[in-house]
Amino acid sequence: MNWATKVSIFIFFCFGCHQPSFDLNSLRKAFADSTKGQNLNMINWEKMYNSLDKKSLDSPATVLSTLTRLIQSHNYSSPHVSDLYFLQGNIYYRIDSFPMAVISYSKADPRGDGPKYLAARAGAYLKEKMPDSALADLVNASRMNFDYKWNIGNYYEIVGEKDSAIANYSWLYHQNSLVYKYCNERIHELEAKHSRHLTELIYHDRDRMVVLIQ
Repeated sequence: MNWATKVSIFIFFCFGCHQPSFDLNSLRKAFADSTKGQNLNMINWEKMYNSLDKKSLDSPATVLSTLTRLIQSHNYSSPHVSDLYFLQGNIYYRIDSFPMAVISYSKADPRGDGPKYLAARAGAYLKEKMPDSALADLVNASRMNFDYKWNIGNYYEIVGEKDSAIANYSWLYHQNSLVYKYCNERIHELEAKHSRHLTELIYHDRDRMVVLIQ
């Protein structure tokens, strides 16, 4: 039972059962202690994840073995299992094992409702010469978060459709010229006389962010 559920049950019994009074200070302390534990768990998880990610650059096979063991241990919640599969997919992608990367990204997002996972799988599909599958994933990702129009622009660069790439970059750039400044940079590159097209998807969503509970 997580801390939010515990607090909800406590409040229900205090207010729902019309008890005349309760110890507010005890409730605050219980909430603070639970929050502290939650934050510590998140910090420890991120440390482990980042350590595995860093180690995988030099020892991908070792980390892949560790990830398989962690996943099979069934000791982690669904979001953490998705993280593990996502890291597994990233490692397979880096070592050019693209079919395995597709499998890992699919397992990270079995419902197909995570744009980050869909965009990652699209990159692996492109390496596997499966452009239709890649585009389908990117379109679905962009419907959930229009930031992924950037990757659709990448896609069209890769397949040689410059005008479609520029159209997607332009649309995103005009939503916010400061946030999507990098789209305008790609437009200028593509419009140059000797432009260089991208050869793989470029991701802007790979940095992890930890939000601690106050």
